[in-house]
Amino acid sequence: ILRIENVSAAYGSDPLVLKNISIAVPAGRTVAIVGESGSGKSTTARAVTGLLPPTLGSVIFQGRQLPKKLSERSKEDLRRIQMIYQSPDTSMNPRHTVRDIIGRPLKFYHGITGMKYTKKVIDLLKMIELDESFIDRLPEELSGGQKQRVCIARALAAEPDLIICDEVTSA
Repeated sequence: ILRIENVSAAYGSDPLVLKNISIAVPAGRTVAIVGESGSGKSTTARAVTGLLPPTLGSVIFQGRQLPKKLSERSKEDLRRIQMIYQSPDTSMNPRHTVRDIIGRPLKFYHGITGMKYTKKVIDLLKMIELDESFIDRLPEELSGGQKQRVCIARALAAEPDLIICDEVTSA
């Protein structure tokens, strides 16, 4: 489903952080990248998602090379690869409710609104073992683990083909 071929990447004009990374992720499989802090795990995830465009190499998803930059990817490309970030505190808008956070991909990718939207948000909350009483809470009203589960539900809302988890169990 995903192949990363000889990817190298750098932040700005800094030296390369990744050098010739190649990874294959078959459909229906889980692949873990393990390494010490600073070894490039998060940077690899950013290169795959286009948040940090690779300077060399290619990201091939379901047989098609993806544009390197996030801004050049189609809405469908963005939907199909979702990322759950390491820190839920920095990946959620503190002024948005759980309903808005989980529901944004429902509106953006699927055009879901109204009662169907609310029902889908509640279904996603149940999937992450939170009841519907959480729907109108703000991130500051959640524990670290609850915030991380909301981020998982947000990724699932897009109905992606691939989910990249950057230390998703840290919270």
